[in-house]
Amino acid sequence: MTLVNDQKVSSRSTSRFGDDYLTFERARGSIDALDGLRTLAIVLVLFRHAIKAAESKVGASFEIPLPWGYWNASIPMTNGWMGVDLFFVLSGFLIGGHLIRRRETFSWKSLGKYFGARALRIVPTYYCVLLLVAFGVIPFFKPLAQETMPSLAWHMLFLQDYLPSNFVIAFWSLGVEEKFYIVAPLLVLGTARVSNVRYRLLLLAGLTLTPMALRALTLEFISFDFASYRAYFETFRSPFHLTFEGLLIGVICAEIYSHPALKSMMVHWAKPMLAVGCALIFAHLVSVDLMAHIGYYDILVQPLALSFGFGLMVMAAALINPTSGWAASRFGLVGARLSYSLYLVHMTLIPIAMVLAVLSNTEGLLWFAVFFAIFVALSLMASMLLHFAVEKPFLQLKSRLF
Repeated sequence: MTLVNDQKVSSRSTSRFGDDYLTFERARGSIDALDGLRTLAIVLVLFRHAIKAAESKVGASFEIPLPWGYWNASIPMTNGWMGVDLFFVLSGFLIGGHLIRRRETFSWKSLGKYFGARALRIVPTYYCVLLLVAFGVIPFFKPLAQETMPSLAWHMLFLQDYLPSNFVIAFWSLGVEEKFYIVAPLLVLGTARVSNVRYRLLLLAGLTLTPMALRALTLEFISFDFASYRAYFETFRSPFHLTFEGLLIGVICAEIYSHPALKSMMVHWAKPMLAVGCALIFAHLVSVDLMAHIGYYDILVQPLALSFGFGLMVMAAALINPTSGWAASRFGLVGARLSYSLYLVHMTLIPIAMVLAVLSNTEGLLWFAVFFAIFVALSLMASMLLHFAVEKPFLQLKSRLF
């Protein structure tokens, strides 16, 4: 997510607005547990943006006294931005896996179908929300863009990871995703020339270190304000060439998963991998506000550490592939299917949710509970409308054409 799920709509749901149109179905050949991880990713992002919008009103309400001091229970929500890193790993795994399965027969015609499918999957729903924001249709939400038309142009070209993402800040990651979709066929087909799969994995692992090396090089040549989160975001977090390690780690997982011998060997390590990955992510999630004080670790190592932890989780989930539990539940399925639409619209609904929450005449934690409930309800309703009115018709078109 990728931010998006490359689902193949079943033939049973391709009738236009039939009885089963307003349903959520498993994609054929999908890995159920990955739907659960996609849902976890969007939940983390929702928490992040909700708590950042509300922090001035809740103040110290989340502080819990402990024997060694106070711990702020909002920290896991504040660190929810790492859900985007999980989306990147999932995207690398799913897109990488799609290309790896087809690389022996890949052709220029295949490339055209690949880009056509990607465009139908991503562009219509994104453009719909982008234009709604640009023309001020969404109540109380005002984009940061001072000059709407130039900003709209670079957003339509998916350049907002390098130029300001000043319609909806969350759109920056779509710029990263789109560049990966362009590079992915070259990456997968290029590395396929290395016939030994272990050498191929070593090559991909080496490429995964490239963003960290580029971040270190960038630090050498610029004067950076470590006290500014905005400077960090614009300089190191957003640009594609400095933040693609998660996507490559996903491709590495796909290479392992697609190789029968390696997959069989890794199955025995799936549970330890899951434990290590969860521990690594949990330690980052609950420790401190990771972006409150930016240091060399945050810039250089943290993106790779998070991508590695999420990579272990994705690899383990794919290998274990449970058919029960929360990850494979109906909740996980619905969250995964709505995740792209949710990601696109949720930030635009924060202002109206805050306006409605003020009417409750509550304070502190109770106010946040009211605000968050309204925010989630509005986001779910808007994402379902967007999914069924815009996203799903183009998914069905993609299924018929490609």
